[in-house]
Amino acid sequence: MKALVLKTFNAPYELTDIPQPQPGKGEVLVKIMASGVNPLDLKIAAGQAAHARVTLPAIPGIDMAGVVVATGKG
Repeated sequence: MKALVLKTFNAPYELTDIPQPQPGKGEVLVKIMASGVNPLDLKIAAGQAAHARVTLPAIPGIDMAGVVVATGKG
């Protein structure tokens, strides 16, 4: 699958092929049909979100909608 990956703060996202994740216990896998850029996404990408730190590389994203395609146990 393809994902926009943040590899370095204050740099453009990179379109990257990654393995499709498998949902774990209590999780679902969602095929994203629409997404938006939330102001917090921009702060995370700039490394300025003290309350929402990520470890790079990361695939940030908060606002999205889609269809559940797989479920984990529970």
